[in-house]
Amino acid sequence: MFNTVDRPSEIRSLSLHWLSSLVVLSLLFMTGCDGVSGLNDDEDPSFSKEVAHESLSADAPKTEAVAEGQYGDLQEGASLVIRNQEEFATLWEQLHSHQETAPTLPDVDFSQKTVVAIIMGAQPTGGYSVHVDEVRLNEDENAAQIRYAEVSPGDNCSVTMATTSPYVIASFDPRVEDASFSGTSEVRSCPPSE
Repeated sequence: MFNTVDRPSEIRSLSLHWLSSLVVLSLLFMTGCDGVSGLNDDEDPSFSKEVAHESLSADAPKTEAVAEGQYGDLQEGASLVIRNQEEFATLWEQLHSHQETAPTLPDVDFSQKTVVAIIMGAQPTGGYSVHVDEVRLNEDENAAQIRYAEVSPGDNCSVTMATTSPYVIASFDPRVEDASFSGTSEVRSCPPSE
């Protein structure tokens, strides 16, 4: 009427199963794990990355947002390196030309810092933004690659129906002679409204 189970033999069977699994895992671990996959023995496992035939350092400088906004007055998108106070003042005036009085120009030490601006250009609604993801310096630290993302609203996002022109101005140490830009597009997801 009742099914009987031989508990000691069941426990022995489980113990042998675990023991054999442990032996197999130990053998796999000891036989071929050299720590870094994808490298030959003669390759250096550094964390530099080849980009445009120039080795970039793994140490990314700290990036600080100098200014950002949704209503810049530039209709065309642009990625710029701002090299001095005069260029910065000109860009600042252009970004705020629709305002009676432009906000105070942020203070930046151009002898020590590199300043970049990424302007998304005119967008049909709100919900768009742009941000700097990462700055990578070359080995000599005289050139930089600026990686940024342009974010657009997803289908379910509630947005203002006003035209916007998002921008970000960021700075980082040290001052570099040359910079390149690499952008990606992201779509922000929003839960369906009820």
